[in-house]
Amino acid sequence: MKSRNLQWLAVGLLLVATSALAASRFTRTISAHQLRHQLETFVQQAFAGTGIQYQLEFISPLTDWTVEQNVDSIAVSVAKSGTLRGNVVFHFQAYANGRLIRRRTLSARIRTFQPVVVLTADVPRGNPIPPGVLTEVQKETTFLNGEPISTKPSQPLFARRNLPAGKILTAQDVRQSLLIRRGENATLIFRRGVIEIKLIAKALRDAGYGETIWFILPDTRKRLQATVTGDHTAVIQSLTGEIIP
Repeated sequence: MKSRNLQWLAVGLLLVATSALAASRFTRTISAHQLRHQLETFVQQAFAGTGIQYQLEFISPLTDWTVEQNVDSIAVSVAKSGTLRGNVVFHFQAYANGRLIRRRTLSARIRTFQPVVVLTADVPRGNPIPPGVLTEVQKETTFLNGEPISTKPSQPLFARRNLPAGKILTAQDVRQSLLIRRGENATLIFRRGVIEIKLIAKALRDAGYGETIWFILPDTRKRLQATVTGDHTAVIQSLTGEIIP
């Protein structure tokens, strides 16, 4: 009986040893140091030539990664577009013969510091922004909503919304030219092939070049969307609109 128990124990130890040997033969470990270096290189390349200073802070712990032995490359990517800043989720992807076989995510925070243009006085919506109320400073832009304007513009700017003093200007806050104001009439043009229809309608808000806004036809009270293409001129994509009671 004792001899049989010893036999089963030997078999069990052999199976454990075989499993461990198989695991070590078909897997390999990529160290946290290697992953960190690859991620830091990725971020460094993303900011190269931008003039933006940054600090990389890890939110989730970075540990060793065990992958299949036949993995031949590891890549780093992010889902978000634009400047990397704020809380960012990085994706590590393991490839074998060009095929994605493993994926791992890592959360990090990227703090950004860069030259920006700041207002020194309030500017109401629709008003031109005087050059004298613009100043260039170095600011943290980690959680800024929108892409900041980094240098004083050479062309006149108009405020899209009420802008308070101390605000960092972004591309979403301003327009380069104001081609029509709310309540003014504009010529709306609709083209289909050789057919061209022109309508006179009233703008329902201020707009600059390339902005799509609502207009209202004075006789029918129908609202149409059109894209501003010139001084008091806009192009209609569709004659389908809304009727205002």
